[in-house]
Amino acid sequence: MDNIAKAVKRIEADKQKRIERVNKIAQRPIDITRYRNERNFMSYPMFSAVYPKGGKNRRSYDVYEYNDGERKFVVTPNSSFGMPDQVDGNIFRYAISKAVEVKRNHGVVPSRIEVTRYELCRALGLKPGGTQYSEIESRLHRIAGAQFVGNVFKKDEVFTGTLVSFSYPKGSGQIQIAFNSKLLEVIEDDCSCLAISDEVLRLRSPLQIRLIEFLRLRIGNKNEWIIGLEKLKNSCGVPKEMTLRLFKRNLLRQKIPYTIEFSSATKLINQKVIFRKSDDPLRTISDK
Repeated sequence: MDNIAKAVKRIEADKQKRIERVNKIAQRPIDITRYRNERNFMSYPMFSAVYPKGGKNRRSYDVYEYNDGERKFVVTPNSSFGMPDQVDGNIFRYAISKAVEVKRNHGVVPSRIEVTRYELCRALGLKPGGTQYSEIESRLHRIAGAQFVGNVFKKDEVFTGTLVSFSYPKGSGQIQIAFNSKLLEVIEDDCSCLAISDEVLRLRSPLQIRLIEFLRLRIGNKNEWIIGLEKLKNSCGVPKEMTLRLFKRNLLRQKIPYTIEFSSATKLINQKVIFRKSDDPLRTISDK
């Protein structure tokens, strides 16, 4: 029995050494060959799809609840910085992408990654500088400050906690992003993180980002996919009080790599949305 315990202890110690080694690698700049996102965050509306035009007072500070009968979760925003939207979520996508890239090259997922504000701005398509650095900090506060409760990663398991934590020495320009242990466990699975276009990280419309990722997952290798307009709205992370008419109008303003048609049902609540793959990578949706 003592020999087994010693062997287990030795294995755990070796694993910890490998993690510390890759954590040091994840501190350095690396070439990210493919950007990725975790499957659950593409499938379900963990981040808001409403852009807070007009400044801080227009950002949502309300608790968001999602329930499709199979998955149920609640997101409580940071009380000072508000609810994270899909644009904020691009920092989350960057962190996951760097962690997976390290794993692909070194066999182990780092428990944390580091990145400079300059590197992050470049990846997100922002002009490096004081104003954008302040925006990066606000985004980090929203991502790290949101509390998730419910079936976030598995339909038969309740998760409670934040996704990441972050720290940065003042004046250093270096940001450390540490993963929640449960999130780390999930992204260790090779099938959990799917490739996304690097253009997603530079987009400025939360709804556009949500649609591109959601449809990428739902359509897959199919040529078309049909979903009810109301169900699509509920799957996008927009406020429940948003009318179907307003949601449809916002939908028509987005550019996504799919064409769209609506069924002929008179009532919006009965309308179906038909998505088809397009040769144009950022085709403007049209109401046909």
